[in-house]
Amino acid sequence: MANNVTRQLCASTYLTPDLSDKIINFVKNPYKAIVHPPGIDPVVLLNHALNARRQQRQFYAILFFPALACVICAILTELSIAFIFFIIIYVAVIVRHFVNKQFIKEHFLSGNFKYDFSYEGAGRELVAQLQENTTKNVVYYSGYSPFVGCGYEIGGWSFVIDIDKGKTELGHTETPKPFLEDELYYKVSQELLQLKVENLTIDNKIYFNGRELRDNKEILPNILAHPVTNLSSEYTKKAMNSGVQNARFYKMIQVTGWEGDLVVFAFLRFKKGEKTLFVENNYYILPPIQEQYRAVDRIKQRSGVNYFLKLLAKMFFMAIIEGFRSIAYVNGQINKAVSGIFGTSPAEKLRKEVKISPDYDYGASSSIREMVCQSNYLQHFQRLDQEQFLKTIEKRIFNAITEFLDSKNISTEEFKERESKVLNNGIIVQSGAVFNGQNVATGLGAAINHFINPGKSANTKAK
Repeated sequence: MANNVTRQLCASTYLTPDLSDKIINFVKNPYKAIVHPPGIDPVVLLNHALNARRQQRQFYAILFFPALACVICAILTELSIAFIFFIIIYVAVIVRHFVNKQFIKEHFLSGNFKYDFSYEGAGRELVAQLQENTTKNVVYYSGYSPFVGCGYEIGGWSFVIDIDKGKTELGHTETPKPFLEDELYYKVSQELLQLKVENLTIDNKIYFNGRELRDNKEILPNILAHPVTNLSSEYTKKAMNSGVQNARFYKMIQVTGWEGDLVVFAFLRFKKGEKTLFVENNYYILPPIQEQYRAVDRIKQRSGVNYFLKLLAKMFFMAIIEGFRSIAYVNGQINKAVSGIFGTSPAEKLRKEVKISPDYDYGASSSIREMVCQSNYLQHFQRLDQEQFLKTIEKRIFNAITEFLDSKNISTEEFKERESKVLNNGIIVQSGAVFNGQNVATGLGAAINHFINPGKSANTKAK
């Protein structure tokens, strides 16, 4: 997805230490499911993460010998020689700072960012692995919340209505017509598609616990391979009608706003019994990304003696840090190479773990977008837009359900009472305490200023 957040995060792979490795770690395990990060383009982000890591490693390789020589000379009290090697490191750090800054200005400022960047170096296979292992209409989750990677839970509602009561017209009570859940999901989708909301997407999602796949040959044909990433329309329809064991179907409604800085979700589920219909809706939000990842838009054209002297002082301490980091990096690479020759490689260890663990967790525990989000809004209007998105979606869902039940000759009086309580009084069944009590107001439009525990609630949901 082409937006501001993708650009800022791509730039941050070069500006923020360790971000590249964090992004790459989401992809490295070939058995772990990958959740598509909402609101960003994961492929271009991974390409830049790999490129930034390569540049960092090349820099450490260059620094290694002068850094090692500097340390040895200092230990041997050859301080004059150690000082010369330190100057070499110091100059290298300064040069890299200005080269990196110029590279950022040329490629990542607003208006000159290109989304077709392609990385061709070592590790390129991870890009293909990302594309292959990112799930489509199925989600394998790890941990408590099935809505993995979607941020903070901000409430929801659920209720049960009778569907065995016929509607009354002109003193005559109609006989209710039978229906399946997939018919109702289709009606809701058609209603929502009529909305003129920018960046609104509606997707079918089937959720599986990542620890419960071992004996499911349809989902995991080979325990030493990745679970299937896309399920057939027949399978999806079966899941809609609650016909798949150990799985839950949800209609995922997503709105991306503020150039990717705000993503809101509604997860809708229907479960039809013999005489009742259970309706469930869950709300999640991905707030703006953390301030440190916006650094590209704070780069200023600075000059002057004071600025230059402060920069030199900062680079002095950076030279010390980077010198030791280069030694640690090269030492780690040597140890890794030796272990690969004389011991078991990390890939073989992981393969063995998957093979011998009957409850190996194939599920994802987070998403790249969730990893970089902060815990509050940046602007007041973002909160208002979140409320607008969810209330608009909510109203359309109720309209669709009312029309559908009416078309099936089912009385909608009870349902309209429930609708009125949700729309006028707020949430019928509030989820666990996921944010500070002082910030929670009545209704869907709660005054939420702080979020706690992304992807989790403090208590189990009361449904």
